Amino acid sequence: MADYERLELLAQVAEMYYIQDLSQVAIANKFFFSRSKVSRLLTEARETGLIEINILHPFKRASELENILLEKYHLTQAIILKSGNLSVGRMLKTLGRLSAKYLSDNLADGDILGISWGTAVYEVAQALQPKNLTDFNVVQIIGSIGYGDPAIDGPEVARNIAENFSGKYFTLNAPVIVKDKATRDVLIKERNIDKVIKKAIQADYILAGIGSSYPGRSGLVRAGYLQEDELKSINEQTGAVGDICACLFNVDGEYSDIKFNDRVIGLTLDEIKSIPAEVIGIAGGYEKAEAILGALKGKLIDTLITDDKAVEKILKID
Repeated sequence: MADYERLELLAQVAEMYYIQDLSQVAIANKFFFSRSKVSRLLTEARETGLIEINILHPFKRASELENILLEKYHLTQAIILKSGNLSVGRMLKTLGRLSAKYLSDNLADGDILGISWGTAVYEVAQALQPKNLTDFNVVQIIGSIGYGDPAIDGPEVARNIAENFSGKYFTLNAPVIVKDKATRDVLIKERNIDKVIKKAIQADYILAGIGSSYPGRSGLVRAGYLQEDELKSINEQTGAVGDICACLFNVDGEYSDIKFNDRVIGLTLDEIKSIPAEVIGIAGGYEKAEAILGALKGKLIDTLITDDKAVEKILKID
């Protein structure tokens, strides 16, 4: 049997068993196989990667920590995952599922959702379940990476979210970072970029990852926009600990003296704070604690979705 014919058989058997919920005996009768052969085919299908099994564990939330954050930082909502022994990757996927549920529960017809980019926002898009909304729009609120992993870049994430909610999406066709403020000031006035920015300012919700500005953890470094030594120098001069939409801030949430932010294409932190949108910040892990704390103290987010390890470190720091 040719390889593609074998794979097709494996796929058919797997679909009957896992999707159509037929028993191995019923499948054996359809193909005139023995039941043991069906069992072997299912094992082969798993080993060849045709079958992916995801176990969706129930969420365990740290309600006591949620209440502390709500009172201490006057948040609209705090959703804190009990991360247990989850790896960083599994923790981010679970935060993505929590965030996806929060979006699905709150987004309504006619809403505009602004999004940034990055792994956390990507995990939210991957976890969304289809829901039909009327006149729903997703708008990219920060420029694009342009290279590297396109799956976590703003345009692809915007497209995925819009498709899940039967909506339209608007992309910001510009780089995240440019060489200087003068270049930013010229680009931001370009008609298509200006149109998307004005759409973003009308957002009802904003979904943004909270990034760390430490060189080993920075998405801006991984994306190639900054060198490690360049970011280290900025941190030493300004006290920067994190970023939202590539705009840096210190542990007290202050950012007015950080000139680097003048090079960012997208919504500014002042704009994010001033528009009436509910800003949903997502990040996890104790390494992100200072960045999350800065976002909280600077009132840059309204809703926080994170894990207990990050919150426990936040409360030790502050």
